[in-house]
Amino acid sequence: MQTGRHDRSENLVPDQLDLSTLEKQARAAGHRDGLTELNAAGVFFLFALTWLAGPEFVGIAAIGSIMLFPRLVARAKQRITYRRIGYSADVAEDSKDTARGMLVFLAGAVLLMAAAVWLFGDITSVEDWRRAAPLLAGLAFTGGFWFTADKSGLFRFRLLAVASITVGVATWALSDGRDYDSVGFYLLIMGVLLLCTGSAALVGFMRRHPIQDIEHA
Repeated sequence: MQTGRHDRSENLVPDQLDLSTLEKQARAAGHRDGLTELNAAGVFFLFALTWLAGPEFVGIAAIGSIMLFPRLVARAKQRITYRRIGYSADVAEDSKDTARGMLVFLAGAVLLMAAAVWLFGDITSVEDWRRAAPLLAGLAFTGGFWFTADKSGLFRFRLLAVASITVGVATWALSDGRDYDSVGFYLLIMGVLLLCTGSAALVGFMRRHPIQDIEHA
C-alpha cells in the first residue's frame, strides 16, 4: 500500500512540471511577436511627449493609451500573429495577488529612492527629490519587465529590466533637479529601446512563421 501511494506521488511531479512548462510556453507565445514591446514603446513615447510638455498632461496620455493602444495591438495580432500561429491568449493572473505584489514592489521602489536621496543628496531638498524621479520610474518599470521575463521565460525582458534601472540611474545622475524633464528623457530612451527590441522580435517572428506555410498546408 505504501509503495502504491509512493508511486502515485512520484507520478504527480512530472505532471506538475509539465503544467508549469506549458503555462510558461503559453505566455511566451503571446510575447514572441514583439507586439508587447511595440505597444509599450508607443505608450512610453506618448508619456514622454506629454511629460515634457507638462506633467499635468500625463493623465490625458494615460487615458488615451488605455483606450487606444490595446485596440491597436489586438488588430495587429489579428493581421500578423494569428494568421501565422493561430490564436493565443495570455494566462489570466489572480488580480488580487498581482495588485498586492505591485503595491509591495512600488513601496520598495519608493523606499530605495528615498534611501538614494538620503545617501547622495539632501532628503529635505525638493530639488533632490525631483532629481530622483527618473530613478523611481526606472525601478518601477524594472519590476514589470522582470515579472514578464519570469512568466514568459523570454530573456530579452530581463535585458529590458536591466536597461530600465540603468537608464533610471543615469538620468537621475544627470538631472539638475530644476524640473521633471529627466523623467521624460528616461521614457524617451526606454521607448527607443522597446522599439528596437520589439521590431527585432517582430521581424524574427515573421521570418520564422511565414503565412505561406499555413496557406499551402
